[in-house]
Amino acid sequence: MSTAMHLAAVRLRLTDRRRLSSPARLRRHLDARVARARDAARRRAADPVGGVPRGPVPHELRQTCHTRFRDLPGTTVHTLVPATDEPSDTPRDICVYLPGGHHIDPPDAARWGLVSRLTDAGFRVDVPVTDPPPLVTAATAVPVVRQVLAEARAAAAATGHRVVLLGEGAGGGLALAALLADPAPGDPGVTTAPSRVALVSPWLDPALDDPAVAGLVGRDPVLHPAGLRVAAEAWRGDLPADDPRVAPLAAPSLRGLPPVEVWAGDREILLPGCRALAARLAAEGVPHRLHVTPGAVHAWLLASTPEGRRDASALVNDLLEG
Repeated sequence: MSTAMHLAAVRLRLTDRRRLSSPARLRRHLDARVARARDAARRRAADPVGGVPRGPVPHELRQTCHTRFRDLPGTTVHTLVPATDEPSDTPRDICVYLPGGHHIDPPDAARWGLVSRLTDAGFRVDVPVTDPPPLVTAATAVPVVRQVLAEARAAAAATGHRVVLLGEGAGGGLALAALLADPAPGDPGVTTAPSRVALVSPWLDPALDDPAVAGLVGRDPVLHPAGLRVAAEAWRGDLPADDPRVAPLAAPSLRGLPPVEVWAGDREILLPGCRALAARLAAEGVPHRLHVTPGAVHAWLLASTPEGRRDASALVNDLLEG
């Protein structure tokens, strides 16, 4: 483990871990996020043109990318295209990126940094940013993600390009849930399927009841089951706990998925869920790879550490080759 990774772990233990280890703190944080989201919705309704979208793109990224956004139910979809000498509508491969944040927080600077890596590699990047629960729950988010994927697939297919799907943290669980969901009436179905899927530190087991989780709680400086279970309960809404839209590993079959790359750190409590996914993918004949980085914490690919920079570059290269 690098010194930079060690220092990042210390900082995260004092910030993220402190909040996530206390259900009461997490509930207060969720309530504050919901209040902000409701206030922002009122401002958007009063000023549809000038209202601030969910998760606004940072100024620095708007200097290097063409940006636009569109609103879907409970969601703002940001589209970023590299600002080059080519027209902004030049056809490109598309990466749909579902960011993490425990289903509560909008993308932070580190997550937009990953978007910058993707646009630097030449991708058009679509980033759906959702309201926190209960304004948006698994039941309402999954069809929106499927719609975003279907629209991206149609745009890419028209010009002979590809769509790849990247999900990180809670967005990793949502990505898998969207791919496995039973199509609703009018759903485009298999036309939503990307050519490749990458899941970074995905939260696949909302209950975190794998016995192996307990052995990692003391080593994980970022996540804690106590707070995550509060977020999971809010995200579940009225769905059963074993509904695949909530718990994608509960899906009866994973057959038919595109190739899947799973990335996890060996210090995070989400690692057992990643191993369980890899075991099922192997058993059901789905092409996949599980990358486990020693000493790495949750979502370390977002961090400015030697391990983070190395693995983020490898992730982007994998998506380019998919």
